[in-house]
Amino acid sequence: MASKTQALATFMLLSSVLTFSWSRAEGGGGIAVYWGQDSREGDLSVACDTGKYAIVLLAFLNTFGAGRTPAWNFAGHCDNGALKKCTELESEIKYCQGKGIKVLLSIGGAKDYSNYSLSSAEDAKSVANYLYSNFLSGQWGPLGSVTLDGIDFDIEVTEDHWDDLARELDYFRQTTGTYFYLSAAPQCPIPVYYLGKAIATKLFDYVFVQFYNNPDCAYDAIIMPLRACFIACYVCTGSSSLSIRLLLFATVFLYQK
Repeated sequence: MASKTQALATFMLLSSVLTFSWSRAEGGGGIAVYWGQDSREGDLSVACDTGKYAIVLLAFLNTFGAGRTPAWNFAGHCDNGALKKCTELESEIKYCQGKGIKVLLSIGGAKDYSNYSLSSAEDAKSVANYLYSNFLSGQWGPLGSVTLDGIDFDIEVTEDHWDDLARELDYFRQTTGTYFYLSAAPQCPIPVYYLGKAIATKLFDYVFVQFYNNPDCAYDAIIMPLRACFIACYVCTGSSSLSIRLLLFATVFLYQK
């Protein structure tokens, strides 16, 4: 996700504008928020206590793949870098989940502030194993003893092997008996950069289209909701079918001055 300079950089696409049949991701709408990129935004529990959000995405695990030691950047909320733990978030994650809010880990982020890629299908398998073992399996991990609700793909470098990563994560869903969510945050220009092949797998439960920082399709008073819906449909279906089912969310990036 690109760097934000506004207090709240928002891209609006409400589920009330256009609704599809939804099988895996239950619920009729809501707001998803990216949390973790500004120490002044307050604790995770503060975001969950607002009553505004249905999904909170922890941003970002921004270093991984191609032999790199995984690392994240949660601004000043905890220590950043390789092999760092952030177990102080354990109680806050469980608090949010106890309120019925889904908490996902977002991987990737703006390329200028990150260092990630996948070098092969085998590399994708290795990253999937790391993500499942450390964040989705219930085992003790970098965030403590928590089971996150899923993984968000906020990819802004190369399109190679993100579809393989989605398939490998789905393999764990199919073989472990534990369902977790996959979401993607493609930018709004067409054709879809970076995540097109991954979304085409139709394994994603949520797709959060980035209607900002892209002048040709940024959401504003000129771009009417119907046009935004058309872009979202094209992004999520490749314009060929509506067999992928999605829940259209209003999504914000939480940032406070």
